[in-house]
Amino acid sequence: MPSRVLVLSALLLSRLVAAQTPLPDPPFINGGYLPPDVTSAQFEDQLAAFLLGDDRAAHVHCVTKLVAGLFHANQSGNAAMAAEVGAHYNDCRAAAYTGWVAFRDALVAAGGVPACLTLDAVHATIENVTYLTLANIFCNGTAPSVEPRIKIASDRVIERHLRSVARIVLGYAARQARCTRTYVGGLEKAGGNPALVAAAKEMFDECYVTSRFAAEERIRRLYAKNSPACLPAPSALSALGEHIAAPWAQVADLYCAQ
Repeated sequence: MPSRVLVLSALLLSRLVAAQTPLPDPPFINGGYLPPDVTSAQFEDQLAAFLLGDDRAAHVHCVTKLVAGLFHANQSGNAAMAAEVGAHYNDCRAAAYTGWVAFRDALVAAGGVPACLTLDAVHATIENVTYLTLANIFCNGTAPSVEPRIKIASDRVIERHLRSVARIVLGYAARQARCTRTYVGGLEKAGGNPALVAAAKEMFDECYVTSRFAAEERIRRLYAKNSPACLPAPSALSALGEHIAAPWAQVADLYCAQ
């Protein structure tokens, strides 16, 4: 019996030590900590998966439909179609928010919310980052009356080009979010074991380098054919390291329990 108590005490102490360990810098340049217990880890893992996965994808879908719909409406000069597209966009965002509220309320009802987390604030931060990235990419044309003020190009070639850039950046962002969450999960499971920590870092580095290289090559091939004035190639490439495509700061906000 005493030996089992000692083993249990050692495990609890190991978890406590891990709880005081900040997420590594780089890539988590803005902080973040390994969760202090299993309950906090499960909560933060679920929150990260939803906000960087389902919720973000819902908002990207709304903007994608808005850009395509308004481009065609503007090309045809159909004001009624433009109004309908705008209304559908507002409905799409409302549905995304309803999905967030349902997810948030279920998490809260299950209990175990870390005291450091303000759920709506974290959600708003990640949502704002998502729209900031999209607004920076869709930089040509006139902004519609609906928010956010994402511009709708008037030229088909530019419209297609910017949508292609968006697909590349957003695909890379989704990959980086998965890489980053897997890295945190590996650190959680490592329990301070140097070999396992090193293995988690190696996996992340490989994931980061291969996906970054592939995205950069796709952007370079795209810009060999066309280069919009509002988004030259260096700006498109820099988008791979900013806002939505660099999820480390957001993950650091999510993993705040110490």
